[in-house]
Order: sequence, then structure tokens, then C-alpha cells
Amino acid sequence: DMRTAGAKIFAEVDGTPGSNDMPGALILATTADGAANATERLRIDSGGRLLGGHTSNATPYVSGKVQVSATDSTAAVSIARYQNSASNPYFALVKSRGGLGAATIVQDNDGLGYIAFVGADGNDLTSEGAAITAEVDGTPGQDDMPGRLVFKTTADGAAGATERLRITSDGKLRVPDNGKFTAGAGDDLQ
Repeated sequence: DMRTAGAKIFAEVDGTPGSNDMPGALILATTADGAANATERLRIDSGGRLLGGHTSNATPYVSGKVQVSATDSTAAVSIARYQNSASNPYFALVKSRGGLGAATIVQDNDGLGYIAFVGADGNDLTSEGAAITAEVDGTPGQDDMPGRLVFKTTADGAAGATERLRITSDGKLRVPDNGKFTAGAGDDLQ
């Protein structure tokens, strides 16, 4: 049947229209094998967010421009490189103090990237269980970006994550003063 759509692209109102104001969304839908109707797969909402698996901002922790949601193992992002070489795929978090596309130099202690591990606490989706941050660790210059990695976890009953381990730009491994370093099965190194 020529009228049965295998895929659809359409627009709809995404919010409350007003005088000279028409918020819209662009929606892409495909029909699964064996299905009769197209199902929404991807949406660009009126806020400019690319949403996969849901129709509105589903991440109250950070309202990201790209959001992927699912109720199964497809809640994932995959980056793959298929090439006969030793080269790897890339995932880059980039920071500049300038406007879009500007290479304005960052400064000591600026954040370069933040990976948060967030869980639902029965109230909302803003409770951070752990985090890994990358920060500038010294004075940057042309082709010189000293950096450190900071690992954080949240203690039981605490409201936020606390630094537990730091790897500095000069390769030192640091545990905060109130921390403890334990190694070995019998906790013989403290």
C-alpha cells in the first residue's frame, strides 16, 4: 500500500503559542518491522534539545542538548571506529573562555570536563553518587594544557560528592588529609 508510511518527518507545536511566537518541534518517526504505524524515534524540541526515546526534557540534573532515554539496555551512546589502524574513537569535552568557536585560553583551576553518576532518590533525579572531573592544574599556554583528574564519591547521608582521590599534572596521586589509603586483601597498607 503506497499510503502506508515507513517513516515520517513532521512538525508540531511544542509549547504555548503567543503573539508572534510559535514554539515548534521537529519529529522523526519510523515503522518497526511488523508494525502498522510509525513510532517517534527522535525529536528536536523548541529548546533546541535533541531527544531520543522521550518527548520532553527528561534530565533534571542537567538540561543537556542531547538526551537519550530508554527503559532497557538501549539507554546508551555508542561511539565506534572501524578502521584497520591503531587509532581509537574519540569523545572530547572541550572548554574555552570565549564565545562559540573561539579559542580563548582557560585558566588555572578551570573545569575541563565533568562526568556525573546520578541516581533517583525517590524524590528527583539530581542526587550525585559519584563524579570524575578534569581541571586545569597550572598555567596553560600554547600547546601546553596542564591537567588533573579528581575522583569524587558521596558518603551515605551526604548531600553531595566529596573529593576522594586526585591525580595531579605532575603525576602525583593524592588522597585528601581525612582520607585513608588501603591496599591488599587484609588491609595491611594504610
